[in-house]
Amino acid sequence: MQIEKIDVLMLQCAYYFVEKYHYSFIRTKVVGKEIWLGNPNAEFPVIHLTSANASASYFDKDRVVQVHEAIEQLLRRKEKLLNIHICNEKIVEFDEDFYDTAIFDGQITGVDLLSKFPDFMSAFTTSGNLSRDYFEIARKIDKIGAKDARVQKEKKKSGYFNQIPITTKIIAAICIIIYFLSLYFTRKFDINTSAILLGAFYKEFIFINHDFWRFLTCGFVHVSFGHLLMNMLSLINLGKSIEQVYGWKKFLVILLGSIISGSAFIYVLDRNTITVGLSGGLYGLLAAMLVFLIQSQMIKRPQIMSNVINIVFINLLINLMPNISVLGHLGGFVGGLFLSFLLYPNERLQKMKKHAIVALVIFSCMMTFKCSQIKNLDQIYSGTDLAVVSALKTMPLDFYTDSLYKNLIEYYIKCGLIK
Repeated sequence: MQIEKIDVLMLQCAYYFVEKYHYSFIRTKVVGKEIWLGNPNAEFPVIHLTSANASASYFDKDRVVQVHEAIEQLLRRKEKLLNIHICNEKIVEFDEDFYDTAIFDGQITGVDLLSKFPDFMSAFTTSGNLSRDYFEIARKIDKIGAKDARVQKEKKKSGYFNQIPITTKIIAAICIIIYFLSLYFTRKFDINTSAILLGAFYKEFIFINHDFWRFLTCGFVHVSFGHLLMNMLSLINLGKSIEQVYGWKKFLVILLGSIISGSAFIYVLDRNTITVGLSGGLYGLLAAMLVFLIQSQMIKRPQIMSNVINIVFINLLINLMPNISVLGHLGGFVGGLFLSFLLYPNERLQKMKKHAIVALVIFSCMMTFKCSQIKNLDQIYSGTDLAVVSALKTMPLDFYTDSLYKNLIEYYIKCGLIK
């Protein structure tokens, strides 16, 4: 085997991305000297290392584009390809479909890799012996591959639970803990009082006592096992894909933002009511899933299109069931849609992201204005109010109980309920 300098440089470059940024090798039908790397959570999901110079690659562009699109579908991420040429030709013209860069003898031309990977040049070290360098870096790559294989094997053994992303697990755990708290509370109080004590959406307390935190906390409250089970299954199924595509921070923003958006719709458009459940946030995640499937063009695949139609149809049927907050679902979906476009990890959507920012600002201002315009409640449930106050008096929450009781009395006097 005749080892050339380019062989060593390509392996060193590949090892840098695999070892430091957790990329994986992707097997393809190799034409010449090239390496494909993938990481769905990275800024550049797909990296192509090639010994061909940029001008020669022009004649191979169709094949490279086809391979790239196939890998994009596998990784469920759509982004321009980072094309790294290990050659002594400088990049003069930029291809609109790729991020092109060329590396050789310590020089980088084209896309500035050092702005994204400051220590990139540290990947290329030499002992002066090409064979020794080649087999040393190959050994390191094999070692990482063996380690990854063990990890994947352990993951398969560990079962379904460990396949659930950590943020999704935490959200589910919070909901389950609060459900068990509701079981404890319902031994002492009625179900409505228990839900309100745990943070349910209760328009009366939000309006009279400014409990705006209930816009968010209501999403984590479930007082029915069937309701909890249905929402947790939906959360896990959506969370496994959405958290992987968007990352845990953006996943959390979409989920929590959608819960708040759904609550805002209920506050503005619905009567005085008690609302609980994660459904608003789940509809926001559903919107995020649709944005991803459309932008990645995976929705064009017949099987995925069929699954999407089934999911949408089932959710429409759920809205016809009694005691379901259609407005909460609608508000969650709208909020999730805006946030999904804004946070979608793809630079090709820059124009759409700008529109999403404008739409989100207008939507937020409009909902805030509408909330501020509510002057009176359509119904007052004084029995429920007094039951909650009585329950609160058994707890060390005097600062909240006293304020709530005072504001309720003042509002009752204003409405003529008491003199």
